[in-house]
Amino acid sequence: MFSISGTTVVRIQLNGWGNMIAAIAPRIRTMTWLIAGIALTLVASAIMVNAWTVDAATTDPGDVYVAIDPTRAYDGRIDSYAQSGRLTPETSKTIAIANGHDLTGKLVAQNAVPAGATSVTYNLTIAGPTGPNFVAVTPGDATSFLSSAINFSTSSIANAGTVKIDENRQIKIWGGGNTGSMFVIIDITGYYTTATS
Repeated sequence: MFSISGTTVVRIQLNGWGNMIAAIAPRIRTMTWLIAGIALTLVASAIMVNAWTVDAATTDPGDVYVAIDPTRAYDGRIDSYAQSGRLTPETSKTIAIANGHDLTGKLVAQNAVPAGATSVTYNLTIAGPTGPNFVAVTPGDATSFLSSAINFSTSSIANAGTVKIDENRQIKIWGGGNTGSMFVIIDITGYYTTATS
C-alpha cells in the first residue's frame, strides 16, 4: 500500500493469478466458439425437422404409411418406359408409379403402389444434366408447381421426398426454367394409404 498526493492506493499482489488468467483466456474463447457451434447445430436440426414436417404435410391426417423395398418406377434413360428421354426445361412428364421395375426396365412388381394409395415416398435421381436447373414433383393431375424437389448444376444428384399421387397413381415431373436438360430416375420407397384401404 502506498500514497499518491494524499490518496491511499492499494496494490494487490496477484501471486500468479494474472498469469493463470492469461493462460486460460484462449480456452475461454475456444469454449465460446464450441457453445456457439452447438447452438448453430441445434438450430439447423430444428430447421431440418421442420422441413421434414412440411414435406410430410403432403399426406392426409389418419393416413397409414407402408414402407416397401425400393422399387424403380421410372428411368428416363430406358426406352421401354412411357415418356422416356430427357426432361427438358419448362416441360413436364406424367409418370405412372404403380408398378416396380428392375434396372433394365422389366416389370417385376405389379401394383407395388396399390389402388387406394394417396401419397408416395420416393428417391429422385438426376442423371447426366447438361447444365444447372431444377425439377419439381407434383401429383399427376397438377397443372402447376410451387417449389422444386431438387436443384442441381452439372453433376448427377439425388434427393428424397413425399408427394401426393392422383387417382391413376401418377405423379408429374417438371423441368425448371434454367438451361439444363436431364434424365430423371424415380424409385418408390413407400406409400400412404387411408386406414380403411
